[in-house]
Order: sequence, then C-alpha cells, then structure tokens
Amino acid sequence: MSSCSSASSRRGRVYNMVRAMVGTCIYAAEGKLDPEDIPAILAARNRTLAGPTAPPDGLYMTNLWYDEDVL
Repeated sequence: MSSCSSASSRRGRVYNMVRAMVGTCIYAAEGKLDPEDIPAILAARNRTLAGPTAPPDGLYMTNLWYDEDVL
C-alpha cells in the first residue's frame, strides 16, 4: 500500500484517535478485517475490536479547519 488517507473532525483532544483509525484502515486494506465491519466497530465503542494503533511515522496533518467563532 502506498498511502492511506484519513479525515477527522472533532472538538477537543482525542488521544491517538487518528492513529487508531488509520491502523484499522490498514488492517482492512490487508484483508485482516472486512471494511464493511468498520461502522459496527465504531458503533460498538470497543477499542479491542479495531486494528492496532498505527505508528506516528509518516502520519502528518495536511489541513486544519476552525469554526469562524473559534478564531
């Protein structure tokens, strides 16, 4: 796999959330879980059902958006 793209939109700080989502996407891309299972994994709110936390190497922020009232 050459790249993986993730978009996240949340208020506040959620530690390792993006890394967990990317790790789960990589697991799906490798065939270790069915991509159609991802919504159920998210709905279950059980971190043990998801893929591993992706390492921070190569993950970087490309865009950042703020609501007008926050600025």
